[in-house]
Amino acid sequence: MKIAVVDDEKIFIKSFFERLEKYIQNGIDELYMFDNSLKFLNSDTIYDLVFLDIDMPGIEGITVAKNRINTGEKIVFVSNVESLVFRAYNATSAIGFIRKSHLEDDLRDVFRMLESLKKDTRYITVKRGANLINISCRDIYYFEKQVNDVIIHTVNGQTIYRQTIKELEKQLLDYGFIKSHEGYLVNIDYIYSIGTSEIILTNKVKIPISRKNVMRVKEAFLLRCGEGDV
Repeated sequence: MKIAVVDDEKIFIKSFFERLEKYIQNGIDELYMFDNSLKFLNSDTIYDLVFLDIDMPGIEGITVAKNRINTGEKIVFVSNVESLVFRAYNATSAIGFIRKSHLEDDLRDVFRMLESLKKDTRYITVKRGANLINISCRDIYYFEKQVNDVIIHTVNGQTIYRQTIKELEKQLLDYGFIKSHEGYLVNIDYIYSIGTSEIILTNKVKIPISRKNVMRVKEAFLLRCGEGDV
């Protein structure tokens, strides 16, 4: 796992690295340090996990996170100012927040959450340039067929994946995905409503649904919601 720490306080970074050592595996995980946001933004590497200070000179952390939104990186904000957490979460898709005054406890909670995600979530590995990135199925709205590939529509944007809808349907059957129409595989957790000819997702996107799939999708949706009857 590639881990980046972006913070303009060099003394804090040193202290942070010392605490990170108990959570990383030597020879497997890689740690990178950036003492300003511009250096990080100019990096061509895609990191699995980024600890990002919110309040930095020049380009603030929230702006940095927005610029990296299509990378699939997991962002954890770090700050001395707790009130910034709400602004940061509302503006980005960060997975966590660490208070510098509660560094030990918050860092432990972040890694507990990451372990839980590893156990409960399947990942799709996609090639992006020279890099391979993992996209959590939890972050995928739907798959859309495009000639010989599929477009993965995620909370962080879109990416192309060399695979077929048919194969994906088999692979993701137990992960809450269902075929609504030829060329569409939808994450049930993001369904807002189901009509006779379309599904509306929680992000307001409309997905076609065929007549033959309506009942099957409704049954899967209600089952996912814990209901017993259609």
